[in-house]
Amino acid sequence: MTLSSPTSPPLVALARVVLEQAKTIRARGKRLQAWVLGLGIFAVLVQAAPPLLDATQQVSWLIPISKAAAYLSALVSLLLQGARWWLQRVAADRHSLGSTIKRRALLIESLGPSSEQLDIRLLRDLAGADAEQKAAVYAMPETYYASTHTPGLERLRENLQESAFFSHSLYRMAARAGFTKFGITVACIIVGLLAVAAFAPREIGPVIANCILAFVAFLVSADQLGQAMNWQAAATAVERVERRLEKITPNGPEPYMAAFTDYEAATAMAPAVPTALYERERERLDRLWREHRDQR
Repeated sequence: MTLSSPTSPPLVALARVVLEQAKTIRARGKRLQAWVLGLGIFAVLVQAAPPLLDATQQVSWLIPISKAAAYLSALVSLLLQGARWWLQRVAADRHSLGSTIKRRALLIESLGPSSEQLDIRLLRDLAGADAEQKAAVYAMPETYYASTHTPGLERLRENLQESAFFSHSLYRMAARAGFTKFGITVACIIVGLLAVAAFAPREIGPVIANCILAFVAFLVSADQLGQAMNWQAAATAVERVERRLEKITPNGPEPYMAAFTDYEAATAMAPAVPTALYERERERLDRLWREHRDQR
């Protein structure tokens, strides 16, 4: 059995692919959640249709149909929620695996090749053949980290600080965008409720209000506010690690390992940064980091 191969893709590329897979799976779960919202609104409408129409015509035949449609919508919503829960668990597992591979790649890049080749092979096997194939053609820069130090603790410090700089900046921007999106959504809901109360006819006002409440339930389950708060908390914790690394004194490996552990603890539970945000800010942050490193 071959433990490593010269054609194996870099661990950094493999980590990126696995983390992107986690985002894709999580996005599928969110689409299922949107379907649940649609079914909830549909159930409200079909339940309200017979009473609204009965004022102008006999629609008694529609009542059993509307009830059956409402029950069917509830059943399908339950199944979709189960599928969403399963996808979220799969996404969490892939995210955890991708983070583990990324941590291992950081240590190997900083300290030199690992002697635990069997463990590295296990991580590659857990990632899967599909991820390895995608990582082999993944567009990666020639040098992922900017440090020019030889492998050792100083290179670890600089690589870890660079990673913390990127994470801190991206988490902060993601949190700001999340809070803004949540605020706009809540404002739209409030305006919608006020508009229904002021202008909607008495017959359909409760129906529209119930539809809005279904959307509120969707908003709560999506946990946009919680996600933004987690990004903000992670940004604060990572910023503290970044400042520690700036002033750390070379007094044996313990301070470096402590900073590495604190950094990983701060990022472990943080939601994944949106790919679009990372791609948009990557070159700017890379330039800022290199300028900061050159001024030291």
